[in-house]
Amino acid sequence: MREVEFRGKPIKDYGDAKWFYGSVVINYEDELAYIEAPGYGCVPIEWETVGQYIGLKDKYGKKIYEGDLFYWRDTLRQVVYREDKAAFMAKRVQGKSNNDFYFYMWNLQDLLERVEVIGNTYENPEFLRN
Repeated sequence: MREVEFRGKPIKDYGDAKWFYGSVVINYEDELAYIEAPGYGCVPIEWETVGQYIGLKDKYGKKIYEGDLFYWRDTLRQVVYREDKAAFMAKRVQGKSNNDFYFYMWNLQDLLERVEVIGNTYENPEFLRN
């Protein structure tokens, strides 16, 4: 069974806990999001930072989430979810390649042996500037 997990940055300070991981509760009416984090209960999260674990790990075993950034073939990529395709994809941010790609089974082995998550769009916005 696939592991469904979300992460998000808390609205208020929780000391060393910069991200929370667990189930997500979303109130669309008020645009509020909460992560049900073990040991913390329902933690209010910055709406725009909520990202889902895509079920894959980088070459070091680090979980890959929506919003993560990585280099692939000399091109910086951002993990995004496409609702119209119901799929996660690697969107080109900057670099040599002009192609975006989806996480298909045929390219996963080669991809995951080389990919290292280097940050995310929320903590590293400087990567998004061309």
